[in-house]
This record gives sequence, C-alpha cells and structure tokens, in this order.
Amino acid sequence: MKRSEIAVRYAKALFEIADEKGSLDAVNQECAAFAEAIRKNPAVLKLILNSAVSGAEKERFLEKILAGKSSGLLLNFLKVLLDKKRFAQLGPIQLEFQRLCEQKQGIKEVSVISAVPLSEPFKSRLSAYLSKTLGVKIRMLSEVRPKILGGLILRFGHHQYNASFRHRLETIRQRLLAQ
Repeated sequence: MKRSEIAVRYAKALFEIADEKGSLDAVNQECAAFAEAIRKNPAVLKLILNSAVSGAEKERFLEKILAGKSSGLLLNFLKVLLDKKRFAQLGPIQLEFQRLCEQKQGIKEVSVISAVPLSEPFKSRLSAYLSKTLGVKIRMLSEVRPKILGGLILRFGHHQYNASFRHRLETIRQRLLAQ
C-alpha cells in the first residue's frame, strides 16, 4: 500500500510530540480506538466532514465524545486535523502513526501472500520462525491471492522472497525457453 505524504507528515508530527511527552503507547491506543470507532460509525465521519456544520460545533462534538476517554494530546491533534481540513485522512494517519510506534519498538511488518487463507497454527509457526530468523519482533499481515497458485510470497522492508508456485513455474519456463 502506498503511503500518503499527508498521512506521513501528520503521523510524524503526532509521533514526535507523543514521544517527547512519553505517551506514545497511550496515544497509539487512543488513536487506534478512535479510528476504529469512526470506521464502525460512518455517520460520525459524515457529520465531521459536513461543510454545513461549523468548525466550533465539530470541536464541541469531538470534546463531548472524547470526554474522559482521550488525552488532551489526541483531542488537540484531531482539532488540528479539523482546522486543516485533513480529518478524512485520519485512517491513513493512524496506520502510519502505528507503523512509527512499532518501528521505535523494533517491530517489523511482514506481508505474507498466499493462494489460500493460512490457518492460525501455521501463521503462529511462521511468525515465530520469521521472528527468530530476522532477529526482531514482527507483525504479520496476510493477503490471499489465488493467482500465485500455491506457496508463499514474503515481503519485509525492501526485501521479497517469492516461493510461489507461479514464480517457480515461470522460472522453469524461462529455463526451457533459453535452451
């Protein structure tokens, strides 16, 4: 997934302030919970993005729904998003903020692409193996792509390991055509 420059910029700003205040974990949890609540209740986002509702009313609404559930830091950040007309970017900003927090904790994101959904026991074994092999904690993202026919494609950082059947068949085909 391509990262939005806007999301990166705003997430980095929030990350730096939260890190400075020593509240990265709290802000990460609050931001994730708020973004999830917005995803589950699209009417809230619709109201916040409604140009007929004044900025002051939107701020009061945020203060009301976040009262006692959020730090002042997250509330002020959301007000900045409102003011700068970037509230629609909250989802990508939250994901980028989470990525920055995980990066600071030494957690690497690994994408696993398979032809069929992977079972939980297999995911656990693969996660443990990759964590041990790479020497870092990992967060595994699974994606199903029937086109690869079988096997796996692993992506982490700037590396890709393609052990898909489709890739193997293509390699064999290339070798046969070269002879």
